[in-house]
Amino acid sequence: MSYIPLYEGRSRVVRVCLRGASAPDRRPVRAAEAAVSDVRWPVFGSLDYIYVPAADVDGEALRYVQTLGAELAWKVRGMGTTVACLRVGEPGPAILLSGHLQGPGAILVYRVQDYAATVAQLRARGVAIHELEIPHGPCATFTTGAGQRYAVYQLMRPGAVHQFDGRIDP
Repeated sequence: MSYIPLYEGRSRVVRVCLRGASAPDRRPVRAAEAAVSDVRWPVFGSLDYIYVPAADVDGEALRYVQTLGAELAWKVRGMGTTVACLRVGEPGPAILLSGHLQGPGAILVYRVQDYAATVAQLRARGVAIHELEIPHGPCATFTTGAGQRYAVYQLMRPGAVHQFDGRIDP
């Protein structure tokens, strides 16, 4: 299937999906026709962090700084691991390089307004959730069928956002 712009307004683009060339009817299929539910549910708020596994956090942080011009906001060592926070663009999510994060790829970490409601909605839609607590507040992680990892959290402790600002552990 291919997507074409149907309407371009000031703040949004509405797209339609064209059925494959071998399909008997090539009529546009509106996104609403393909939706699981007729009610749009805004799942996420802002993408605040991209949590990236890194076997060598120090070396990888240096590469981000030298290659991408990233700003090293902080780097903390503790509990047998190292985590570094980098900014590669403003606005945009911070990159968290982590020595303890397991798995094949990054976790996209979104802030939500109502953690309990978001988790309940995800569970109602059959999503397997793993809940934990992070410095910012409650957090739930999950993986899509294609393997992309996500996390949602609610900012309950705003001071945690700047807890490590400027700290660079050797």
